[in-house]
Amino acid sequence: MDRVSNPEVGFTLIGNGNFIDGLGLLGILVSIEMVVQTLLDYPSGALGDWIGQRWVIGIGNALYGVVFLMVSFVTVSTPFWFLAALFAVQGIAQSQISGAWGAWFDNNYRVAMPNDTDRKQYGVF
Repeated sequence: MDRVSNPEVGFTLIGNGNFIDGLGLLGILVSIEMVVQTLLDYPSGALGDWIGQRWVIGIGNALYGVVFLMVSFVTVSTPFWFLAALFAVQGIAQSQISGAWGAWFDNNYRVAMPNDTDRKQYGVF
């Protein structure tokens, strides 16, 4: 059953097709992502200190792969809860990656630039 032949299906699952209603739903989805990312940023930093930023970056990229796979299943009749789950997984992935790249770079700077003892070239990157 698609939204064109039965408009009630679209209304019950993802709104009534109105642009403004869609923006409201998008705002809820982005809020879900941001709340999840904010809640998990600190724990993911602790995880990175424990197992290493390289592994946390790998976990985050793998979760982005899951997000891209989930996006491939999105259609016009996709229920809102699936989109909410998609954005929640994206928030988890972003929380893993958000600080890990900077920490990884900072931790490995001395290896990459052994002659820069006073870190003057640090701003180049």
